[in-house]
Formats: sequence, C-alpha cells, structure tokens
Amino acid sequence: MAGSGPALAAVTCTVNSVSLPFGTYNDASASPTNVSTTFTISCCRTGAGGNTVVTVSANNGLNSGTANPRAMKNPANTDLMNYSLSTVSFGGAVWGNGSNGGSVFSTTINVNRTCASGNRNTASPTVFGQIPALQAVSATLPLQPYTDTVTMTVSP
Repeated sequence: MAGSGPALAAVTCTVNSVSLPFGTYNDASASPTNVSTTFTISCCRTGAGGNTVVTVSANNGLNSGTANPRAMKNPANTDLMNYSLSTVSFGGAVWGNGSNGGSVFSTTINVNRTCASGNRNTASPTVFGQIPALQAVSATLPLQPYTDTVTMTVSP
C-alpha cells in the first residue's frame, strides 16, 4: 500500500535588478578595483511555511563565453575589460551558473509568508566585483563607460 506525504507548498522567488558601478579605472594601478553591492531575494509560498533552499545563478554576461573572466565592452569600439563576480569575497570563488563557469549562490530562507498576503520573506546577499589590475584600456575620446549585462536566475 503506497503512502503519501504532506503536500508541498509552491514557493515563488524573485531577485531585484542591481547595478555594480566600478567607477573610474586606473590602468596604471597595481591594485585591482573592488566594488560591492547587495541584491534582494524575495520569496513567498502558497501554503504552509518552512525553510527553503534558494539558488541564484549568474550567466556569463553579454561579452564573454565564460564566467571567469567576464568582460565589459567599450561601446565606442571593440575593447574589452575583464572582471569577475563573487558572492564570497573580492577575488573569491567566481559566481556563475554551475555549468559554464563559476558556482551558483545558495542560501536558506524561512519562507513563512503567503503570496496572497502580499508579504515576502527576503535575503540580501552581497555581490563582490573585481577588475584585475594593469589592464590596458581605451583612451578614445570621448571616453565611454565599459558595460556588461549579467542575468540572474533564481530557483527555490
């Protein structure tokens, strides 16, 4: 005779859009450029609450085929500047998608709020960005910011 366990509640999670501005890069500096910011994971469920493991993966960005290194592009030309992302520390384990470079970020959130209530449980992890030192960059005028877009995917 087959038994059945308790019904599992569906968990819904989202992650907010974040910006990680590196500021002005000094290509003559022997020190890497480090910046950090936080992002917010928000979750709710359709039934009874409890601890839920949530993972957030980050793709390789628009300008690189790998998570290590990723690359920012100068829109005025084809120049690229390498950088890395980590959820551990500056220069720490590379944050990626687990299959094409880097590891996914994982955290446990006690999701005890229902989606119907309009309230969500949140976590606010830090993302660390680092540009390695001594990269030759374009000095073409007018100076343009190097950019990249990395897509985060959240899974409860």
